[in-house]
Parts: sequence; structure tokens; C-alpha cells
Amino acid sequence: MINFLIAGVLASAILPTAYPTHQSVSPAVQFSRVMPESLLSGHIVQPGESLTSIANLQYGAEDFWTTLWNDNDWIENPELIEANQLLKLKEGGSDEPEALKPELQARLDQASKDAILAVKQEKIAPVPTVQVVENVVAEIPVKAPIANTNSPQSLTMDQITYLGNCEAGMDPAKNTGNGYYGAFQFSYGTWKSMGTGYERADLAPIEVQIDAVQRLLQRSSIFTQFPGCARKMEAQGII
Repeated sequence: MINFLIAGVLASAILPTAYPTHQSVSPAVQFSRVMPESLLSGHIVQPGESLTSIANLQYGAEDFWTTLWNDNDWIENPELIEANQLLKLKEGGSDEPEALKPELQARLDQASKDAILAVKQEKIAPVPTVQVVENVVAEIPVKAPIANTNSPQSLTMDQITYLGNCEAGMDPAKNTGNGYYGAFQFSYGTWKSMGTGYERADLAPIEVQIDAVQRLLQRSSIFTQFPGCARKMEAQGII
């Protein structure tokens, strides 16, 4: 009997140690990820889109094209983006558009200077010379202007009129809210690069808009700047 009791006491003393009925578990480690203040997403450029139209679509105002260019500074010319390019977009960013990065502003300023220089050179027309032979004044023929090609560097007034009517009914104050302005539907970025002194094309007189078109064709193709109407003009033999 005594041996049985001793065995029982020993068993009760040993079992809790050998076979614990409960083991405390330290609380699970909690993980958290600190996200950056400005999240980035992507936008695939669609045919006919520009930085200003994308900014208007994504940020609600075309003035955010500067923010868009800052985040995609690999773009050489903000008006010459191509379909299917992938652009980075800010989410939850500033309520105001960013100022351009210094290097981008310098690039834009240089483009404006180049455009103004091209206009000055264009306006310096050669003066026809005359030759006198036996009291007969004969005008030396001036070299005929180069015929229009598929991508003309200047337009006649008839071509200008057709282009303006095709783009916006030749209405210099046209502003439909789609990011393009004036009789020729200039985007904000392209217009600012022309250095006209007017904030947008629809705020400028028609003659200033026409001059901007002529200068723009000195540095770019009509098929790039006005693709839809240029194809119509080509199909009808206007250019």
C-alpha cells in the first residue's frame, strides 16, 4: 500500500514536466510595409494622345503636363509621344502642377529660341536683282519655290484655310475642353513652345495662329502635327 502511494506521488510530480498540457506561445510578429508618399502607376499612350490630354484625363487639368513630363523625362519632345509608350503616373500627388525640372525647362526654352530664329530667317527674303542690257530692264528670274511635297514646310493660304476648317471650322477661339485650342487645335505644350506671347492658341488672333502653323512646319511634319486633316489634304491633292 505504501509503495503504491509513493509511486502515485512520484508520477504526479513527473508527468507535468515530461508531458506539459499547455505551452505558452509568444505573440505573432506583426509586419507592416511603409509605402512611399507618391505611388506610381502606368498609362499606355493611345493614338492621338499628348501629354496635355493625358494630364487632363488623369489629373483633371492639362496644366499637369509638367508633372507628367517630370516623371517621364526620357521624352525628348513633349509633343511627340507615340502610341503604346508606357508613361509613369503619380497617384495621390500634389494638388498643383509641378514646375519643370531645370533641364526640361532649358530644353523647352531652347526649342522656343530655335523656333523664333527660324521665323526670323524665313522673313529675310532675297531681293530680286535686275540686269540692264541696252536700256532694257530685264528681271532675272528668281528661283521658283520648291513644289509641295508630302510634308510641306509651308502652306499657301488655300491650304491654311482648308486645314483650319478641317481642324475646327477655322474658329480661332475654339475651346472644346479636350486639351486642344484655336482654329488649328494646338495642344498647350506645342503652343507654348512657339513663343507667341499668348497663353493658349484660342486667346491669340488668327494671324498669330497662322504664323505659328507655318513656323511649326519648319521643324516638324504636317502628318505628325495634324495627322487626320493632313491625310485628307493628301487624298484630295491639296498637298
